[in-house]
Amino acid sequence: MEEILFSWNRSSIKRIGTKGYISEATVTVTAEQHYTITVTAGAGGFVFGGGAFPISEIVAVVAQPEPGFHFLGWYENDTRIANAGATYTFPVTGNRTPTARFAVTITGITIANADGIPLSGVEQIERNASTQFRALVNEGALPDGIIWEIFDPNRATVNQNGTVSIGSSTGSVILSAIDPVSGIRHSISLRIV
Repeated sequence: MEEILFSWNRSSIKRIGTKGYISEATVTVTAEQHYTITVTAGAGGFVFGGGAFPISEIVAVVAQPEPGFHFLGWYENDTRIANAGATYTFPVTGNRTPTARFAVTITGITIANADGIPLSGVEQIERNASTQFRALVNEGALPDGIIWEIFDPNRATVNQNGTVSIGSSTGSVILSAIDPVSGIRHSISLRIV
């Protein structure tokens, strides 16, 4: 229950006929403005917090990844919120819609051919050709952001889609797929014939 206080003075009292008195008073009530904080979670996690809060109140929202995922960050209008950890605390200044983003936690990488068949050891590849490879993670999920490397750029090159272009020299090169977050790497040898 909210208590409203007001005051009046004797000069504001007026006599009305013979029946009684009336007092005139002006009452001003100021309502506290609230803003809405709407938090959402991307695939792979859930969030806590949000609601209606008065201006300047300190609010904490929390992101929790599901098993097999990790927290990437808080985003608003597709822009990452700098220095915001899984628990993000901020003062209310207006309506906000922070979104927590999550990604698959990579526990293992396998290099596969274009058909998705895992490869290991030494693979034979022809000179002056291009071959597509794929990275499989966590027993089959296709990753975002895998880095591809070739350890002999004079004989072959690889783009970030996993396409290896072989030059005219024979020999061997090492092809690696690397997860930049965990540092997990898988390598195979390519024998150029």
